[in-house]
Amino acid sequence: MLRQYGLTFPLEIWREIFENVGHQRDRAALMRVCRSFRPEARAVLYKIVTLRSHSQARKFYFTVLQFPELASMTLVLTTSAVTMWEGVRMPTFLPVLFELLANVRRFSLEYFVSRPEEVCRPDRALHLNSRWFPRLKTFTTTLALSLEHGFNAFLREHPGIEEMYVGNAGYAAECNMPEFGLPVNLPALEVLSCTPSMLFDNLSYTRSITHLDLYRSTQDVLARTADLVGSQLVSLRLSRTEYTGKSWMLYDVITKFPNLRFLHVDMGVPPNLPASRPYVNLQPINWYEKINLYACDVPPRNLHVVWSYTQERNQEKYASSWRSFLVGTSLEVLTAWRPYVSIITFLHPALWRVSVSLTRDELNVRRRPEVAVDHSSWRYV
Repeated sequence: MLRQYGLTFPLEIWREIFENVGHQRDRAALMRVCRSFRPEARAVLYKIVTLRSHSQARKFYFTVLQFPELASMTLVLTTSAVTMWEGVRMPTFLPVLFELLANVRRFSLEYFVSRPEEVCRPDRALHLNSRWFPRLKTFTTTLALSLEHGFNAFLREHPGIEEMYVGNAGYAAECNMPEFGLPVNLPALEVLSCTPSMLFDNLSYTRSITHLDLYRSTQDVLARTADLVGSQLVSLRLSRTEYTGKSWMLYDVITKFPNLRFLHVDMGVPPNLPASRPYVNLQPINWYEKINLYACDVPPRNLHVVWSYTQERNQEKYASSWRSFLVGTSLEVLTAWRPYVSIITFLHPALWRVSVSLTRDELNVRRRPEVAVDHSSWRYV
């Protein structure tokens, strides 16, 4: 059939083409193109599975029951089949499905967004089973997990986890849920997004962490982070910074995080600031403070700094003033810290992915499509 239509590429080429088909619906359509495509297309289709609702999850569950060999093909699973109505609850078939998917390496647990009348009634509370996904390498959740959800036991049985994104898990205490149990040991963990309480109190081994995203960062959190993992961090993101205490200088960052190459700071919105006024948040880092660099004995480096701002109304109206302010401020920072900071990138609605760098006495302001910086770039440095 393939030769009849002149499709004489080797199977390995077709496999590479199929791997680059992004949308799940398009991957499913590949199975209907040609019978010769079907085995490879099916492997690609079930390699990455996204379940956005209860009905999708149920359909996939019965498909796996009918064709058990499909379960071993699934390596990446994202499910939004958990509902937040009447507590965190899930369909009864979901735990059975998770036990069948023994080869999953990346698991993302999200919640289902819908009106209550659209939800297929689940009838059991969410509880993470330690038998799920024995080969798990990456765990992501947007839920506020706690001890009552079996979170600690789940992590304890998955010591091979290398990446974990559980920023909301630390908010469990604020939702009147039980605290975490005893600290867990994750010796392979390298990339972590979490709250400070989880980093400081719930992980017994942190020496392998090189990429870190901290929610609700303050000066005290930054100091404790530097003491705990500062010498090994390559990339650091500070999310939802809070306005307390005396600010750090860039000198403090450079000396206490000696191997840092990427620093992403969410600027937030300072209180009582008019929407029309551009700003650079001076918490937890004061970007304007300077020192005598001639007396600094820290080796030079090429630190990439990212300043990110939230989407606010009427940003286009003030785009020119934002551009003038941010370019001028970044030039001031680059000039003052030239041996250490090489580039500053803005993630701002009016200047998305605009980068400023300084080479000798020349200022370069440009978009950098070859360096696609976004809110997840801290993971890949």
